Amino acid sequence: MVTASNVFAHTDKIKQLTLDVFELLKKDGVFVIECQYLYDTIKDLTFDNIYHEHVSYFSVTSLNNFFNSLDLVLFHVEHINTHGGSIRCYIGRKENSRQNSAVNKFLEKEMKTGILKWETYERFLNRVEEKKEIVLKNIKKLKDSGKRIVGYGSPAKATTVLNYYGIDNKYIDFIIEDNELKHNKFLPGVRIPIKSKKDLDYTPDYVLVLAWNFLEEIKRNNQDLLDKGVQFITLNDLDVFEDIKKKLNKPYKFLLPIPPKEIEKELEDYEEFGDHIIF
Repeated sequence: MVTASNVFAHTDKIKQLTLDVFELLKKDGVFVIECQYLYDTIKDLTFDNIYHEHVSYFSVTSLNNFFNSLDLVLFHVEHINTHGGSIRCYIGRKENSRQNSAVNKFLEKEMKTGILKWETYERFLNRVEEKKEIVLKNIKKLKDSGKRIVGYGSPAKATTVLNYYGIDNKYIDFIIEDNELKHNKFLPGVRIPIKSKKDLDYTPDYVLVLAWNFLEEIKRNNQDLLDKGVQFITLNDLDVFEDIKKKLNKPYKFLLPIPPKEIEKELEDYEEFGDHIIF
């Protein structure tokens, strides 16, 4: 077995990489890759995962076609939660592998929800632009009301999203970062200082978690701030309220960032491709 977790999308020579892997494997050997799932990127608007290190963005359909072209079989796929939604794929030689029903379910879902249609990606673009407008409006409201905001985490995805939104050091005082190698530097483009938590000499109103895939872990590690009443939010929390307003089709009076439990009764869960899943 050879594994490649969150590296397959980092090379523009995936054909040569795959051929080299199967040179190493025994006849019944298995190549296992993990990569971010394009379906989830579109569905949940996680466009901040799109940046220079990722030269490819995969669906099961695209991977199935690719491995078929090399006379290989994508015989099993699992959905995992890494990076906001990823897929773990198992590939073998055709003479030793048979595609199972899990792969077919992914292929059918992607076909049904328009992963192959250009219109899907146009809608994705429009929804990203709409989200930018809403998030900017809401973060401006917070700042105009005197709220102080610090960021938490400075991954590459933070550079993508903050530069696209135009959220700079006028909105975020500085970014707390656990990695000492990043201390006393700046987030590129938006010039937000990156500091140690030790430099936080006041109690902010909000901590905007930019490394959102580690939100719960970050909250657990910062219980002292939670105890002081600091609210830990993500950019999605600054977007979700317009979504609720549209679904309820009536005015709402709830404050950022978390909607109260009573509102859940008025919303029906759904999973329609191209719409937010709120709860």
